[in-house]
Amino acid sequence: MEEKPDLLFGIDVGMTCTGVSFVNFLQGPRTLPFKEWGPRKVADKVPTQLLFRHPDSFNVKPLNWGFECTPERDGHLKTFFKTSFCNPEVDSKARADATVLYKQFLKCLYEKLEGHFSGGTLGGKSWTNCCIHFHFSVPTTWDATSRSEFVAIARQAGFGSSNRFTVEASLPEPHAVAAFTLSQDEFVKDGQSMVVIDAGGGTVDLAFFIVESSERMQLPGKKCGSALIDWGIREEILTRLESIKHNLVLPDRLTGELDDTTLEDLGTTMMTSETIQSKKREMTSDTRDDEDFFSIVIPHLDKSFNNSDLGILNGEMRFTIGGLRALFDININKILDLLDRIVNEPVKSGRQPEVNHIYLSGGLGCSTYVYDRIKRHVQDSNNPRLVNTNMWQPIDGQMVVCMGIVEFFRQSLNHGKNMLSQHHSRVSLGLPCRIKRNGSNVDWLVKEAKPFSKLSQDGKWIEDYVRWFVRKNDVLRDKNPVSVNFSTTFDADIEQKKRVVRLEIMKTFTEPIPTFWFRNELIQFLDSNSVTPTANLILDLSEASPKSHRKKKPFMGMGSKKARVIIDYCIEADVGLSTATFRCLRREGGKMPLTNAAIDLEDFKS
Repeated sequence: MEEKPDLLFGIDVGMTCTGVSFVNFLQGPRTLPFKEWGPRKVADKVPTQLLFRHPDSFNVKPLNWGFECTPERDGHLKTFFKTSFCNPEVDSKARADATVLYKQFLKCLYEKLEGHFSGGTLGGKSWTNCCIHFHFSVPTTWDATSRSEFVAIARQAGFGSSNRFTVEASLPEPHAVAAFTLSQDEFVKDGQSMVVIDAGGGTVDLAFFIVESSERMQLPGKKCGSALIDWGIREEILTRLESIKHNLVLPDRLTGELDDTTLEDLGTTMMTSETIQSKKREMTSDTRDDEDFFSIVIPHLDKSFNNSDLGILNGEMRFTIGGLRALFDININKILDLLDRIVNEPVKSGRQPEVNHIYLSGGLGCSTYVYDRIKRHVQDSNNPRLVNTNMWQPIDGQMVVCMGIVEFFRQSLNHGKNMLSQHHSRVSLGLPCRIKRNGSNVDWLVKEAKPFSKLSQDGKWIEDYVRWFVRKNDVLRDKNPVSVNFSTTFDADIEQKKRVVRLEIMKTFTEPIPTFWFRNELIQFLDSNSVTPTANLILDLSEASPKSHRKKKPFMGMGSKKARVIIDYCIEADVGLSTATFRCLRREGGKMPLTNAAIDLEDFKS
């Protein structure tokens, strides 16, 4: 039986801020936010930022992190590294830098948590002797590689420093929001449906739920959010700074020419100013103030400097409310596109239930302007599913994800079952095989196989067929694995100890589900919807029970063929929200596994 934890953490490492919630079971069952971020700062979240003395020296311990960063005085600020983490759209150096920065930030975070919890709060136990579960949130834009890489660096950063520590990144962010909502709020009744919009700093994730029903649909996240509004502001600032960089007076710690790195630091400092952040929070639907402006001080620029073409007056850079609104609208339009897609998504059962509630969370989701735009879109919609939809915002939407993570796993521990006990599979899983062409029952397959050259040379076999045992949108239930019977043929004279086979698990996200798969890696690369291998099971069938054996006599014809042994077994799959575990079991009723493997399910990307 799995050991119950002494401490359970839910950690949401966001683009701009990081939140932590926890349950200290040694003191009680309450879920609490972690707020002790520094000697002078008590807050729900800590800024996801690091300060280094040199702009390109990330492997050394940072000067500071979180609230203690003061870039205008003593270093170079690094933020938004989450955008480049495992991102194929950026160059390899940017990805490598982001990985190092992530690890450095996680080290600081781990040391803060370890230092806060002492024997007095842990019932006399030491931190390293406690059983601790660390659960990190998962953006739906992360694929399997990103999740695995993140867990690896989290372990290296200290979260895996004890064999009594468990580190996981398995619960998608919108599901964490749903878990929090269902455990805290009573406005969602049994049988009602809810769309969760988790609009954070760098991504917006949506999911559709029906409470106590078998229906759940999920869409991929999109790269939009409040941090990308900041990024747009930063790009505008850098464009203007480039034209006046020779007018900037360098502080004593900098010498020589003002380089691009220093310029970017100034842009980041201006972007994170309280003036800009407060204007973002104050944004409303009233467009009458679009011509109004606000100003932020340009560091190291003379207060008397003016340049009307660049919107600079008295050493301050001006921005209009209308320009800020345009950056909001770019991101809101992406949210509305996702909302329309998830509402119009066909439900496998044929039912098209009403959307009773839309629940906004995250930094961007807390914006009054975002709330008003989505509410107006819902009210103006002709979709009958949105006729009676209610809109909701939590009091503190930025903490919902990490609180929801804790609630999800706490209730799973207490009740032995998943809060989100049923879900639709977002992937099809199958086993490659070949089929004997021996009757009219496969005539349709022969027609489909010919254009793809899938018939064997003698025409007796159909090659590269995929036997799908989990199909996309199948209803999957918690702790109710899917199983499929399978078999492997060996020459009878092969030693029993050498009866080992590699079985590939195939996956596809496309619909309609393909019948065949292509071994050509170039085709797989060019066609993102193709059927591809996702895991290998190494099956040691040497210990298979004799009851699993079937003998196949040699065929005497044009020449003798060897006698064969067919070994029957069962493949069992436990498919979760973002991971799947496979086992090879004896078919004759026993549950003794022959082998097993686990994989991450990559998110479908549109």
